[in-house]
Amino acid sequence: RARLPELAEEWLNTMAEAGVQPTVFSYSSAILAHAKLGQAKEAERLFRRMRASGVSADTVALNAVIEAHGRAGNAHQAVAWLDRARAGEFGIELDCISYTIVISALGKQNMGQHALRLWKEIQARNISADI
Repeated sequence: RARLPELAEEWLNTMAEAGVQPTVFSYSSAILAHAKLGQAKEAERLFRRMRASGVSADTVALNAVIEAHGRAGNAHQAVAWLDRARAGEFGIELDCISYTIVISALGKQNMGQHALRLWKEIQARNISADI
């Protein structure tokens, strides 16, 4: 399992070398592999690489970066990425999962008041809570 991120990136590189443009699904899979191990810097690097290559990010890719920060214990960075998305930086529509990942990260770091504010925002925005 620890080699999954490395293998996913090797696959992205192999695709590029063969002249095949990786898709958002390819990038998201590699980003998620890093996220599962809490490798936030690597997840961010791939997210930037994806966008620099002209591939538009989607909610899955963004949520993977947010999750990487949550798993790494970087609740403040998870919030920062959520805030950047809310400000429209990525042109991505947030979903309930986006907020839930951040709420979970905040809860693990005893930041319950901030988590509660986000939960109330989900309710106020009428974001479907399909969790």
